[in-house]
Amino acid sequence: MTSTLVVLGDSLMDAGNISGLLGLIGQEPFSDSIYVKGNNVKASDGLVLSEHTIRWMGGDVKNTQNFNILSAEPARPADIHNYAHGGALSGKGPAQSFLGMSIDIGLSNQVKKMRERSSFYRKQSDVDVLLSAGGNDLLEATVNNDQFRNILLTRSKVDNRKYGRSISQTVAGNIVKAVDQITGLVDEVVVYGALPVSKTPRLKTWIKSMKSENSSDATKLLDNISTKINRKLSTHFNNDPSVALIDSSSLWKQTMKPKFVDDIHPTSRTSRRVAKLAVSTATRQLKSFGFITTSLAK
Repeated sequence: MTSTLVVLGDSLMDAGNISGLLGLIGQEPFSDSIYVKGNNVKASDGLVLSEHTIRWMGGDVKNTQNFNILSAEPARPADIHNYAHGGALSGKGPAQSFLGMSIDIGLSNQVKKMRERSSFYRKQSDVDVLLSAGGNDLLEATVNNDQFRNILLTRSKVDNRKYGRSISQTVAGNIVKAVDQITGLVDEVVVYGALPVSKTPRLKTWIKSMKSENSSDATKLLDNISTKINRKLSTHFNNDPSVALIDSSSLWKQTMKPKFVDDIHPTSRTSRRVAKLAVSTATRQLKSFGFITTSLAK
């Protein structure tokens, strides 16, 4: 069974790292009242997706050690080691500026920071990983991106397919690389595929602002990219018994009346429902994923 769960990725996974990091320069990204029940340190009105996943696994979310990208704190025994940062891309970026320094908070740097503590993880009985990345890559590739708009304006669908293929290959490749870099250091990995960003209020509003004849194409392209990312990941991990890929788009469709706390992030209640389905899927595929019991959430 899981002795330590390492959490990597974006705001769906982040239980306070980006808030702690930006707090060093006087910024409070979650100061709005809508985030009060998330203690104003995460993009939620309660627990985020990773925390709900942990609870369904039988873990204790209070027994967590957070590592922001600048942390030099040594790893100590805890149910959870969280390296995730809100806003993180599947590669290096984005970069945050601190006292003239440029610090990347993306998935690849999170993996790097985890590997710096590899001596600790090698001593543990069962280290598992929970990972989510790709959603911010899709947001970056759409909103305020002239290339995306121009592609939709062309009559040919060839450009759509090329653009979608390029993004899906990049995101899937980054996730595969991240998992490869921790192979041998961990026992099992659960990868959340990108949630359907076309369903977020931000993307819905952005799509509505486009010419009506292109709005449906925009939604289709975004959904196709998400599907291709999951397909590429599925192909790569299909024969790896230590990796469980969660089709987040499918789980989203199964979730009753999904809602958002802001224009991007799901409410805690929605995350809880998605997490329950995800843990059910992961525990069927993996041999020892879970802390004590996965039948009841704490």
